[in-house]
Amino acid sequence: MQRTLSVAAAVLLLAQAAIHLQQYLVDGFRAVPVIGPMFLAHAALAAVIAVAVVVRPGWIPAAAGIVLSVGAILFLVLAKTTGVFGFQSGPWQTIEIATILVEVATVLVLAPLASRAPRMSLAPNRQEAR
Repeated sequence: MQRTLSVAAAVLLLAQAAIHLQQYLVDGFRAVPVIGPMFLAHAALAAVIAVAVVVRPGWIPAAAGIVLSVGAILFLVLAKTTGVFGFQSGPWQTIEIATILVEVATVLVLAPLASRAPRMSLAPNRQEAR
């Protein structure tokens, strides 16, 4: 089951990378200060995390994928409402809705993998002397 989730997460992260790279290269975000480089960085990070989720599955790559996905959703919502880094986006477009769906799906797939973080006990480790 973990392997299936890892592969599914990697596919979703690669979809995020492809969408952001396409937006950067084709849809003109390359020319937008600050936001353009963030699109390129998102594409690169999503690809790196996708590889990590498959090669070294665990809670750290899963958590990184969740942080990246949730951050992207938050930045898009900010761009649509108040603006972010001096950029405000226009009406909702199909690609933006698709991006949010992919990012939400990524979070849902990565959540079980991230929940496997090692648990730390608050109680001291005591061994009884016999």
